[in-house]
Amino acid sequence: MMRRLAARAIYNPDLFPPRGPRRLGMLGNQRLFERGITPPWVWSATKCQEYWATATEGTTNNEPSSYATKNRAIVGVLKDFWQPEVTPESSVLEVGCNAGANLKGLHDHGYRDLAALEINPSAIDEMRRGFPELDPTVTIGPVEQTLPTLADDSVDVVFSMAVLLHIHPSSVQVFQEMVRVARRYVCVIEAESSTLPYIFARNYQRIFEQAACTQLRSKVLTEAEFPAVGRDYWGYTARLFSVPAKG
Repeated sequence: MMRRLAARAIYNPDLFPPRGPRRLGMLGNQRLFERGITPPWVWSATKCQEYWATATEGTTNNEPSSYATKNRAIVGVLKDFWQPEVTPESSVLEVGCNAGANLKGLHDHGYRDLAALEINPSAIDEMRRGFPELDPTVTIGPVEQTLPTLADDSVDVVFSMAVLLHIHPSSVQVFQEMVRVARRYVCVIEAESSTLPYIFARNYQRIFEQAACTQLRSKVLTEAEFPAVGRDYWGYTARLFSVPAKG
């Protein structure tokens, strides 16, 4: 009984901020993760990376085909949210593209200068099969290793969607790397309240403002305002940041 109560206080599977003891647990987890502290109730960085790198058909609930066929209404929300700053003429890098559904959605909206990072080779194989019209530049490997290989200011905008929530607390340098690579903007659509063994709650306004970015706007996705995106994204927070001037 005590173990179940402790788990309820530590973990929060819900996408909206909880109340009561679980809210205190959420706030505590956010502060730990944002400081790069790994508490004993979450997976190690190695286990997190291995889980996502080896997800194949029939081995996990997060199989690549489920991402290839996901509801792409969320990409329309992304496109509307980041305009007018980000347009089809912008160069775009997605951190964690999985099987490419977001890139496909952007392509359908006229975006052509697309690139991505992805840890799972099987997901990229699924993208090539499912969306042969896409031809993004894809770098395969853990984002902790692939982002540092990219040049400063190499794309107009770096974005993530339901990926940073899986970045391990020990990998806090990833956020600064996103800012370094982005020439103009960083955009994230992420769950900020949930914590599970491989999901890490963070406040991304704090994260990117600590990296000297300026938040231009934010929006919590609710069922009332965004019914088409479905329950997978209700409770997520969209944020658009301008990156600091460089050089």
